[in-house]
Amino acid sequence: MFQLHMLDSLGKYSDRDRYSHYLNSIVHELHTRHPHLESFMPPEFLKDVQLSDQRTAYLEMAAMLNGLPSSNKAYIGRRLHDILTGLKGTGQCGCVAHKRLYEERVFVFCGFSSMSRTVRIRNMNRLVESAQLKYRVSEALGIAIDANDEKVGYDLRWVRGTPESTPDLERIAEAVFPCEIETSIANPFGEARS
Repeated sequence: MFQLHMLDSLGKYSDRDRYSHYLNSIVHELHTRHPHLESFMPPEFLKDVQLSDQRTAYLEMAAMLNGLPSSNKAYIGRRLHDILTGLKGTGQCGCVAHKRLYEERVFVFCGFSSMSRTVRIRNMNRLVESAQLKYRVSEALGIAIDANDEKVGYDLRWVRGTPESTPDLERIAEAVFPCEIETSIANPFGEARS
């Protein structure tokens, strides 16, 4: 009987693995560091860049993402796939925030189209800080992906400490993020529970 269930669910497991790959590939990339990171990092964030041999923050970010249950990874990957597919060639951005219950951090996954890496990092930082204000957390991890070329890699921003509230950040928080944060709501296949 179990074998029949597995055969019936094979397509769902395949989709789950495909969507989880988005986050698993980010975890994999976090174990390395772009050799020319400083060339596209906005000057105001250069102070946060760690040397290659001292990149503990990258490894901590990898551990945070890797610690998410596979159902959450698949759910986020599914949402991220939809965002990236809709953004290709538009010159716009989109994002999804994810916070697990009882955790004081929010993950902000962003897709950007037709923007330089420097501009993408600045915009991601504003979205991350807006999510922190909206969900009243002092820690956030932002991940930005180029919707036009996913092979470019990921841009990351780990923000610790509460950002200063500004009218601009408050406006973004209200416009972009829903009142209720999406928490651990996925079934084992990364589909939203009904």
